[in-house]
Amino acid sequence: MIKTTICGTDLHIMKGDLPEVIDGRILGHEGVGIIEEVGSAVSNFKKGDHVIISCVCGLVLGIIGSVWSKRLPFGAVIGGALTCSMLTAGLMGTMIPVLSKRLGFDPATTAGPFETAFQDVVGFAVFLWLATLLQQWIS
Repeated sequence: MIKTTICGTDLHIMKGDLPEVIDGRILGHEGVGIIEEVGSAVSNFKKGDHVIISCVCGLVLGIIGSVWSKRLPFGAVIGGALTCSMLTAGLMGTMIPVLSKRLGFDPATTAGPFETAFQDVVGFAVFLWLATLLQQWIS
């Protein structure tokens, strides 16, 4: 992991609101990583490539969904919705605390509800949109 964003919970930890979290905890999610090795069956990535973790999670869950349901469109819906939800969380987790601070609010207090709302609305909207778009191939 080379870069990451933090969220409202991380801000609370940094502020000291969660004393049960011990020093040394690594904060952040929705990160970017570097591929350290690839298997022999992998042809689209190579060692040293940068990847957005949310896209990897979406791809993996989409593949699992496709295999489980035996329908590629089902996996596309699940993987696409997860990827959009995680990307939204990362974007909002970066923008909302900065905006809150500039407006004079405590980012640790304001960020969480707004981040969660955006992530839920966007993720669910993308899920419904993709499901509707691919409905004829899913059922």
